[in-house]
Amino acid sequence: MSRLLTVVGWSLRLGLSDLRTVHTWRSWVFGWLSRVVSQVLFFSLVGLLFGGRDQVQFLLVGSAAVIAVLECLSIVMWAAADRHLGTAGLVVVSPTDYFLAFAARGLHTVLTGTLSALIALYAGAAILRVPLHWQGAVAAAPVVLLGACSVYLLAVLVAGLVATASGAQWLALNLTYMLIMIFGGFVIPLDTWPAVVRAIVSAVPYTHALQALREALATGPDWSSVLAHCGWEVVVAAAWAVAAKSAFGLAIRHERRSGGALLAG
Repeated sequence: MSRLLTVVGWSLRLGLSDLRTVHTWRSWVFGWLSRVVSQVLFFSLVGLLFGGRDQVQFLLVGSAAVIAVLECLSIVMWAAADRHLGTAGLVVVSPTDYFLAFAARGLHTVLTGTLSALIALYAGAAILRVPLHWQGAVAAAPVVLLGACSVYLLAVLVAGLVATASGAQWLALNLTYMLIMIFGGFVIPLDTWPAVVRAIVSAVPYTHALQALREALATGPDWSSVLAHCGWEVVVAAAWAVAAKSAFGLAIRHERRSGGALLAG
């Protein structure tokens, strides 16, 4: 257990160090945060062209929640960067668990993604005067955090799949993000899609958490339904955790046997 905590602790410190090389607090607030708030306002105002205030609220909640998806998926780029810098090989040949080290390293994206999504949601609601149920506004934080954790496990899986595929990381990141945003109910209602698509999407991370978030923010929320959706999200997250762990294990065992791209740097 002490060794496990040591690996997680050092991985977290490395991830925070990476974050500091990308952002200062000024660039995060005035660069990234202002950008995502503007993006949420843009999508929300599009709702006025389609259906009035209800559509504005629908797009506000969805476009704010999906910000967490984008931030969590950013770790897909790190696997490719580790390969090109030659640092991935050092971890692969070491006795530690590369999956654990890599997954722990990017955990801060779950927190920053959740924070960005919540700020965009509350700021957008205040600017556009969209009423949010106060209990739902409070419950939004743990629900968005749950959705971000679920998406993060998918991001780890995608990162493992593209770690040895040179140049595929941007395509994988953007394709995954777009598919989740389009089919996950963020900007297009789920009942728009055929039943078979909805069935497939039910296994996609964040889908159930988003439904829980929408119900929590509605007038007179049904908390039993909110908790049920959160329960399903936990099940989906657990399934993706197993898939991510298995995929990383297969990839690393193959690299160790063949001396492949990760070891070559």
